[in-house]
Amino acid sequence: MAMPSEAELQERARRLKLWGLLANWDKLSKQAWVREYLGVEEDERDRRSLERRIHAARLGAFKAMADFDWDWPAKIDRDQVEDLLQLAFLEDATNVVLLGPSGIGKTMIVTVRPTTSVFAQRRQDAGRHGKTERATRGDRTMAAIA
Repeated sequence: MAMPSEAELQERARRLKLWGLLANWDKLSKQAWVREYLGVEEDERDRRSLERRIHAARLGAFKAMADFDWDWPAKIDRDQVEDLLQLAFLEDATNVVLLGPSGIGKTMIVTVRPTTSVFAQRRQDAGRHGKTERATRGDRTMAAIA
């Protein structure tokens, strides 16, 4: 693994808004602890961000999709559900509504889907980003609208 350049380290410090470190960059940047500190700070902020997104999504307890019983209900479009879990709809800012009788797994899918997006971390030039999402049931949505 290549050592990050000084410019990359400085950019990481800027993204983290470590203004004191940046103000004293010439004096501190050569010290061995700076690289480790930046990594520790990024990891801690990622962890706290994930906790906030999990809390905001109101997920509660949930099962993994691997535990879903694809044999029940008999008529479920597995490909469509798995496509939904790929989160492509997020790029278009599209809402997803699951309809069907009670007991077929809608709530499980609804709680797995935001879990997937909340945990989805993608690295970009601007930093690390997850998705913020909220799962809700139709009866609660209708009660809020009424």
